Amino acid sequence: MNTKCEAQTLLDLAERSDDDEEVIELLRKAIDAGSRELGKDWQTKFEGRGWIAKETRPVMTAMAQLASELRWGDELNESMDLCHRLMTLDPSDNLGIRYDLASCFFESGADSELEKLLSKFSEDESAALKYIKALYYFKKDGSSTRAKEALLDAYRCNIHVPVFLSDVVDMPEELPDEIGIGDDTEAVAYATEYCYLWADTPGALDWMADELGPKIRKNISDPEVCNDIINGLKGIFEG
Repeated sequence: MNTKCEAQTLLDLAERSDDDEEVIELLRKAIDAGSRELGKDWQTKFEGRGWIAKETRPVMTAMAQLASELRWGDELNESMDLCHRLMTLDPSDNLGIRYDLASCFFESGADSELEKLLSKFSEDESAALKYIKALYYFKKDGSSTRAKEALLDAYRCNIHVPVFLSDVVDMPEELPDEIGIGDDTEAVAYATEYCYLWADTPGALDWMADELGPKIRKNISDPEVCNDIINGLKGIFEG
């Protein structure tokens, strides 16, 4: 078995495993195997064009998945290091590294780095960046004008996110196979990956409920459902 095939095989094994520790071990092995195949200075060689050179994709995919796993395990420094390396290899960010990186910056208090990232990808219409921008502004200066504007902008991009953050609907056991933009599949993915950021930011979900309550009532015709969503965001459950 050549090393490139080994890297992809290890990556496939990691994607099929349900054991977090095994996943991390397999991803590390896949990165090592891919790096051996590409050569000692491969990151320098492929800087700026990593994703275009298809032979780098298995190791870059393993790096991206490891960064995400480490973020979930609160290993933020190593996760950020992997994200920075991937962004250097692929500035266009075909793997969506910016979403994990934004979360790491938010959690670690790297405000200036987060602001630079949000500025660089200001045209990104994803829920991940739109909602974290609103949350960041709220955490930084409370219910300010810019925080409110950012939250309304995020809601415009995906009106389903508050529904899934409210915990009033059952989340699927697995993420959707395909994730869209602005639809419920994106909202499920966002809530699964980043709900803890809102839950861990004091007052954030209450603020979302208060600010978006009128919008939610306008977009959902059933008053009882609206009340459940708004109360769910505030942690108020009946029955």
